[in-house]
Order: sequence, then structure tokens, then C-alpha cells
Amino acid sequence: FCRAFSIALQYGLPVEEAVKRFKGMRFEPNGPTNNPDIPMTDSIIDYVARYLEIEFSGPRRR
Repeated sequence: FCRAFSIALQYGLPVEEAVKRFKGMRFEPNGPTNNPDIPMTDSIIDYVARYLEIEFSGPRRR
């Protein structure tokens, strides 16, 4: 998954589109995280999508 995700971004898939497609995917493992910006997640892929949304979409939060 990570390799395909990386290649898609390298070939021009906007981060916002990737986030829209992968955010909310639900399967195990899921649940609470140690990241205060993402306290709960529906899956590891959901976590990655939410992280990318925070870090790379729109104005920088940090």
C-alpha cells in the first residue's frame, strides 16, 4: 500500500484526493492513538491519510 500511495503522489495525485479516497477506511487494527492531533483512527491507512491531511493539505498548522 505505501509503495502504491507514494507512486500515486509522485505521478501527480493531489494529496487532497488521496486523503479523500483513504480517510475513513475501517479495519483492524483501529482505535486510540498517542497523537493528540489524531486521537482515534479507523485503521492504519485512515491514520496515514489523516496525518497527510494535517501535514500537507492547505495552510501549514505548524
